[in-house]
Amino acid sequence: MFLLYLDATGSADLRDVNTTHYVLAGVCVAKKGGRAALEAALKAVADRWRLDDPVELHAKDIRLDIREQGKVPDFAGLERRARRDAVWAVMEAKLARLQGLERRQYQVYMRAKRPILHLARRECSQVYEQALDAIGAQDGLTIFFDAVEKRHAVKVHGLGMPTPEVAFRHLVGRFVGFLSRQTHQQEKLVRGRLVMDNDPKDEALFQDLHTTYCRLGHELGQVDGVIKKPTFVDSKKSVSIQAADLVAYAARRYIERWDKRDAQGVCHEEKQFRRILTKLDRHGGHLHGARHLIDSRRCGCLICQERGYADAPA
Repeated sequence: MFLLYLDATGSADLRDVNTTHYVLAGVCVAKKGGRAALEAALKAVADRWRLDDPVELHAKDIRLDIREQGKVPDFAGLERRARRDAVWAVMEAKLARLQGLERRQYQVYMRAKRPILHLARRECSQVYEQALDAIGAQDGLTIFFDAVEKRHAVKVHGLGMPTPEVAFRHLVGRFVGFLSRQTHQQEKLVRGRLVMDNDPKDEALFQDLHTTYCRLGHELGQVDGVIKKPTFVDSKKSVSIQAADLVAYAARRYIERWDKRDAQGVCHEEKQFRRILTKLDRHGGHLHGARHLIDSRRCGCLICQERGYADAPA
């Protein structure tokens, strides 16, 4: 049995101009041994940086600045416990001044940031890098993702197919292909299960799509009897879902910024993406585990290059 932990990043709403892509990513591990090894590796990263237990490694929370740190005198010079207490005090003082929706939104922000209040920006970057390295170092772990440029998806599929459906359909097909290869290699039926973050926006859609694939089939293979009904879990309680979140975020940031380089010609998002690049599902010299749905004439990312859709940038 293989478990495919799935999470998404980026808005699927065409009106949201903050992200151009929606990325659905999956981290696949063997139910026996693989999941425990992955979660132990990520917990070791959390313990190294004294993050709260249970572990919460959410890419967006780690990567975005904690602006309240700038209001703590000599933040960098404080001991980590003193840093946490000082920043929390700044937050509580601000919360006391807020009302209504603003207050509720800020409470959500406080809960998300609390595990990492004691870490400076560079330290948060190191947590992110070490977590990606831990994922990339796992034996037997396989990564899948589908990166969909929202406007190009409309051109290809029309407005009748939501972007999450485009990504989910492709990922399910690739997972079916992976399980078929495992079945052939092991000479016995190998099954899989989808484990997803319980996002209310898409849960019903993904449930319905899985039911449809089981009843009517999928263009890339038989689903019924191979992939069991999806399980939805709270990402706060699943380190493996958090691993999928980290992968999805790294993939989207690279896909959207592959051509952005600093004065030394370095693409920092590419450096992060390469930490997990070798874990993408490949077979027979071909990349199966990742797709970038875009007008490939405009893209020179590593995925489009490897799939033969684009030339390497000069």
